[in-house]
Parts: sequence; structure tokens; C-alpha cells
Amino acid sequence: LPVGDGTTQIDQLVISTYGIFVIETKNMKGWIFGSPDQAQWTQQIFRHKQKFQNPLRQNYAHVKATRELLGLRPNQVHNVVVFVGGCTLKTPMPAEVVHGVFALAKFIKSRRFPVIAERELPAIIDDLLDHRLHPGWHTNRTHIRNVKRQVSGANLDAGTCPRCGGMMVERVNKRSGEQFLGCSRYPECKGTRSLL
Repeated sequence: LPVGDGTTQIDQLVISTYGIFVIETKNMKGWIFGSPDQAQWTQQIFRHKQKFQNPLRQNYAHVKATRELLGLRPNQVHNVVVFVGGCTLKTPMPAEVVHGVFALAKFIKSRRFPVIAERELPAIIDDLLDHRLHPGWHTNRTHIRNVKRQVSGANLDAGTCPRCGGMMVERVNKRSGEQFLGCSRYPECKGTRSLL
């Protein structure tokens, strides 16, 4: 979908009288650690750990775009993250983070109160189809370019390491006592950034 001067790519939408379920799908292996308030979650496969963007936050952009496009209220559009594949969720997750398609179906079916009139559903589908960018190579390429532009801008703003892209943490120079941002992957990465 077009959003502002960019695009947003939604994995799946389930449209019903119980709301629109905006689904972010993560096909992952290993152990998954994270909480709703963390910017990044961790995937661990044996001794190898890798950070990835909090999928609830990632999907919030999709939820917001859907809501604004269709002029719907917050209670009419639901943020859902489904993990598929051989992963195990190792930390307690909120109800909107599920593992497997059966858990996803159970979450969707758990909604008992209609929030959208059935007669409005065809117009919602038509609006989405009218605004959807034509699927294909050109749209995918444009979207990838937009994501790279957003990520590079976010990296500069969000305190990610300029050398490796890892998270920056506040540190103190032992000699001068001056505070600075240093890469959390130190000593493997010695990326730094000034706090000023």
C-alpha cells in the first residue's frame, strides 16, 4: 500500500465483521526472546544470536496504514503476529503473538463482538483493492528501495552502530569520564558515536 512518500507491505489481511486482522508472518527457527516494549527481539540458534525488529512494532505501521486508508477506528483493526516454522517462543508473549496457523485461527475466532457491519465489508475490500499497488517486479523493487531508505534514516536516529548496525549502549571513557555510545557487540565491533 502507498503510505506518505513510501510504501508498506502487509503479509496477510483477514477481513470480517469482527475486525480486520493485519497479520505479520515470521518463518523462523530456534528460540525467540522478546517483549512488547523492546525495539528488537532475539533469535537464538544454538550459540548464534541474531537481533530482529520487534514484529509488533513492525506490524503497527501496517495496522496504522490500513486504519488510515479505510477510515476505521483502532478497535476495528487488529495487530497479529504469527510465528511459523520450527521456532519456540521462550518468553511470555501477549495474546496477539501466536505460534502456528491453528493458534492464529484460534486468536481470530476468539473475537466475539462484531465491530464492522457486514454490509460494509464489500466496500472495504474494494477500497483496499483500489489503493493496492499493482503486484509485480517494479512494485517490489520500489518497496525495497523505500525500506532501505527508511532503515538507513532510522539507523542514524535510533542509535544503531554505524559500523555493523548493532544496538548502541551508553558507555563511559575510563580515562576522561566522558560518556559516549558504543556498540553492544564490543569487543568484536568497536563502533562508537558521540552523545552530543
